[in-house]
Amino acid sequence: MKWFGYFLVVLQLLQTSCTGQAPLSGKLQLTSDDAWANMIYLIQPRSLDEVASNFTGQVIDSAQVRADGSFVFAKLPDAPDPILLELAVQKKGERFVNRLENENLATANYVPIVWKNGWRLQVKTAIATFQSSFNIENPTPENAALLELRDIRQKAFQQFIAKNNSDEHDETKLLEAEAARLNFQRALMDFAQATDELLPALVAIRWVSPNNDYERIPEFLVAQCQ
Repeated sequence: MKWFGYFLVVLQLLQTSCTGQAPLSGKLQLTSDDAWANMIYLIQPRSLDEVASNFTGQVIDSAQVRADGSFVFAKLPDAPDPILLELAVQKKGERFVNRLENENLATANYVPIVWKNGWRLQVKTAIATFQSSFNIENPTPENAALLELRDIRQKAFQQFIAKNNSDEHDETKLLEAEAARLNFQRALMDFAQATDELLPALVAIRWVSPNNDYERIPEFLVAQCQ
């Protein structure tokens, strides 16, 4: 059976080599409760409205998550210029693999990335805190800007939204909740106005209001369009 041991070693070396050459690969820290499906999905928004939006982006590929948490996407879309994609994971039993969590950012199940032909993206994160713990090894400037935006969003969420109970109907509480929401949005708007990276700016615009409610901040949207 010595040959079998050699076979396993060669197979492991081949897998490692393929992972290193793949355009997109990574490692997930898995949970012990077996609550998550062993797949990771690649989603392509086809318009600005589909960025960070539930049930809308096109699922263009999927990859199996191995027992050690590793995964590989061997082929990505042809992209002579940078394009925006989203990686997502889902719990077992979820019917829609393009469901994106935007309510509780601590457990958000997706993350935007920028891809271009010739790049190699190696990522690492925990499956239960997919967005908040997501990291890219040696990120391009575009992806570094997305990680910065993620951090800004997470910090603003904890500072203004997480501790505010908007379910209360007292007028004072409602006003406080509205002010907290605006402060949260302002952190994202400031990023969108300051960054030189187009695709991260578009993600910031969508994260300001994933449900497309810009009624109270129309001047921001007009400025970004201009």
